[in-house]
Amino acid sequence: MGDYRNLALYELATAFADRVASFVRRLPAKLSDNADQLQRAADSVPRAIAEGCGLGSDPQLLRFLRIALGSANECENELHLLNRRGHLRDDDLDLIETARRLCAMLASFISRVDSDITRQQRRGRKRRGPQRASRERSADAESVQPQPSVQPP
Repeated sequence: MGDYRNLALYELATAFADRVASFVRRLPAKLSDNADQLQRAADSVPRAIAEGCGLGSDPQLLRFLRIALGSANECENELHLLNRRGHLRDDDLDLIETARRLCAMLASFISRVDSDITRQQRRGRKRRGPQRASRERSADAESVQPQPSVQPP
């Protein structure tokens, strides 16, 4: 994939995780479970992007981008929950919008990578098509065992 640090998506994800860290520090102690869950999910987004990009395989990248999308959705949900319960100030509401942008960017990237994988698979099948057919014919010919001849007594 290349260097994940050059992706605008990664930059947004790390900025979001840092912003979430500042936000959760202000939450009351009674919300420590929510704060911990939100922070872990926010930190998971750039981690998954970095890990997926570093594996050198589009299917692996796709897998980790989907994990990142799940974490970004979890963040958005947790922020909505905290907002409904009155724990987000007006200047914190941008966190929800940033989570939405992350989800949209991840969904778009996932779609692009998935399309690339599908295209690569189709090209591979087209190239291997005649070869596969000849290998199958060859395998069929090898699997035909001669029947023992029955000779009259």
